[in-house]
Amino acid sequence: MSTMITGGHPSYHSRIPQFVLFSGKEINTAILGEHPEKFLASLYRKTHGYYSYKHSYLAIENGNTVAGCIFVLDYAIIRKEYFSEVLNHLSHPVLLLRQLKAMRDAEQIIKSVEKDDCYITHLAVLPEFRSMRIGEALLNRAVESCRETNRRKLLLDVESENSGAIRFYQRCGFSELMARKINIAGMVFSLTRMGKMIE
Repeated sequence: MSTMITGGHPSYHSRIPQFVLFSGKEINTAILGEHPEKFLASLYRKTHGYYSYKHSYLAIENGNTVAGCIFVLDYAIIRKEYFSEVLNHLSHPVLLLRQLKAMRDAEQIIKSVEKDDCYITHLAVLPEFRSMRIGEALLNRAVESCRETNRRKLLLDVESENSGAIRFYQRCGFSELMARKINIAGMVFSLTRMGKMIE
């Protein structure tokens, strides 16, 4: 099998929601609501916002199967895209006030990114393609993206009880930086911030 890492493209919009949900179903459902698939597919086609195809890289297996996906935002994108993200969520036809609050709550996670940082919002590989180093290849592309924008550190948050994910990131050179609890629309999530210096 041959894997190619490529930039995102709007034509993959229908395949993206599964990766966002695979990257943390409970926390992403708390932020986006139940069954956000159509909404996420719509956001992915947009040129602005955190879920835009422009901020993703895909692992394409055997020429046409999307096996994995990663979203990478640098500090400038986070600051620039914040209002687009708010407007995107406000345009959601069935968005409830609870989801607006959840989105505001979730901002405390990403707003802690500093000027020299890049941040991974989502990384997921389909179960049938795991143990093929696809996650590592996507992380390597994220590191390249950091270098291209002259950032010095790559950050992400992982749910603290997900020991398998923490071990994976440690094998890829990430260190645990801090643990914290985040309240999203009344649900409390324990997150571990991890980081890797970019040489």
